[in-house]
Amino acid sequence: MSNLNQRINILAIFLHTSQWGLRIRGDERRFLELAKRFITLGAKLIVIEFAPSIQKSYYKTDIYTSIELRNKGLLSVILQLIYLARKLKNINVIYVYNQDFSNLLAGLIFKLITFKPLVLVIQSLQDVDLPLRVLRQIYGAGAVDLILISLHRYLLLPLALRLANAVFTVSKTLKDRLTLRYPWIKGRVYVTLNGVDLDKFKPLNLEKIYDAIFLGRIHVQHKGIDKLLLAWKQIVRKYPRATLILVGGFESERDRKILDVFVKKLNLEKNIIVTGFVEDYEVVSFLNKARFFISLSTYEGFGLSLLEALVCNVPAIVSDLEVFRELHGNLVFYVNAKDIKELVTVMERIMFSPYNILVNESFTRALQSHVKKFSWDLVATKEFAILKTISLGSTINKPKTRSIQISSS
Repeated sequence: MSNLNQRINILAIFLHTSQWGLRIRGDERRFLELAKRFITLGAKLIVIEFAPSIQKSYYKTDIYTSIELRNKGLLSVILQLIYLARKLKNINVIYVYNQDFSNLLAGLIFKLITFKPLVLVIQSLQDVDLPLRVLRQIYGAGAVDLILISLHRYLLLPLALRLANAVFTVSKTLKDRLTLRYPWIKGRVYVTLNGVDLDKFKPLNLEKIYDAIFLGRIHVQHKGIDKLLLAWKQIVRKYPRATLILVGGFESERDRKILDVFVKKLNLEKNIIVTGFVEDYEVVSFLNKARFFISLSTYEGFGLSLLEALVCNVPAIVSDLEVFRELHGNLVFYVNAKDIKELVTVMERIMFSPYNILVNESFTRALQSHVKKFSWDLVATKEFAILKTISLGSTINKPKTRSIQISSS
């Protein structure tokens, strides 16, 4: 443990697309939760991010050194990164917070110019696992977008993984998919999971005024909101006062328009509440006022909002994804998100079951034990230990992760 108290200089690549007050992804929340803990553990943190920095909105103060890139054009970003890579000398390790195109590109630029150890956090392989035609539909991608997605899939990610000294994944499911697709990184991949703030997210004794809640970015197709609304229409035909609340910022203006059209077409204006972005204390309140949580994502690397719902003792219906079964076992209800009839049946069963049968003493006790496995402190301590080992023991361009004596499971 003494090594953890030694100071290291971490250069974090945090080229997020979120803005506090509009939306925030689980990826960004994860980085912000770990950043403050890395500093407590003994890191000096220099963060390259797109302007505006969201640290003051999240922490209510500045805790790390932020270098803001104001011009987000690809060529401009590349030139700024090359300049910074030549200028920033006193760094021990490069920490790339997710696998998106811009972050991998930035990590590679710094790796190739500074020769410092590179650590990647893989939070999803959606852009690799899903067919291009599906991605085009999900993102509304044009020809240029598809070129960038292909460049990311076939060149940028494989190259970054080749040069990475270590890779963190947020689930074992993700690790297994990663090592199956890129077998050369076996031995350098570590499952570090995600966490939840148990002081913030917790059960409250509030009246249940919403039948169902969706929590997350409003990305209509990726998050399965289109299927949820089709099912909700059938619920409303039987139970005209049924209320579904959608909590979260919009992925894009395109998603805002799609949702608006969809709700009007289905005549659900009186049965759907859309909050947009809300502060965390409001999220906790909304969760505790709902009878059940629902998520019908087509793909997830972890699913942070599901964990937050479970911490609040909210029964959950989720799409039958391998990662959810890995992380939460039989603590949630699984459905085939494409089977609207099945989905309606499960929702009705939960809506009209006495709440004290769904959330009983046995369920609560199991959840309390379960959520203790998901701690931001544990995630930060494990990742920092690996960052420390790599920064002290690596050589130029030659990953030394085989010598790390920390469990990768």
